[in-house]
Amino acid sequence: MKNRSRVDYIETKPQHIQPIQKYYNTIASTYDTTRFSTSYGKYIHSLEKRIYLKWAKKYRFDPNTFLDIGAGTGRWTEYASTGIDISFQMVKEARKKNTGLYVIADGSKLPFCDNSFSGIICMHTLMHNDKSKIETILREAKRVLKNGGWLLMDYRVLRRKKILRKYSPGWHGQTALHQKFFLQIPGCQFTFIDAAGVLLFPVHRLPKTVRPLFLPFEVLFSKWPFREFASYNMALLRIQK
Repeated sequence: MKNRSRVDYIETKPQHIQPIQKYYNTIASTYDTTRFSTSYGKYIHSLEKRIYLKWAKKYRFDPNTFLDIGAGTGRWTEYASTGIDISFQMVKEARKKNTGLYVIADGSKLPFCDNSFSGIICMHTLMHNDKSKIETILREAKRVLKNGGWLLMDYRVLRRKKILRKYSPGWHGQTALHQKFFLQIPGCQFTFIDAAGVLLFPVHRLPKTVRPLFLPFEVLFSKWPFREFASYNMALLRIQK
């Protein structure tokens, strides 16, 4: 990333240790190795990056004015000027890979002025929160985005979850949604621009050597109506104020 401040991080007012915060503080040092250095993790990252780069080129994103909400260890902060996360330990890991401004804060209480960013990336974050918290995060996203700003996010697909009937206890990835949810939030004038399905096929059950062969098919079947049956969707929204 270019033109970044050399500030390591800024910490907002101390927060109580939530289960999510505690969990990621605990696994931060091994997160990259266990999640995205594996064959399956590389497969996911490759899919997501393809989608991002396609949209970035088409809509001419400016990464120097993007915010990464739920930055974690910095997997997406390469494409943003600022990253926030509630986990101090995850931010420490991100700082080893990227220079720039990191803020330890909650996405529902962004410590930034109105109209500060031209775009926001929010990946693998919303699904860990309930609907009420998601609505708050999106209202905050709207507030700090400039008019016409972009919101690139992901969400678990409700139809897929209903079909598979996987309802495990706990907060991790528990909230699944339909596209229309994001268009019906009071006070948020978002327009759906594009979307793509991710993980339509159960590649985690396949041998490692076979997985890369499915990438072209994932791309081919990432559009509607097939994306309604994917594990989750990446979506691109635009704000109008």
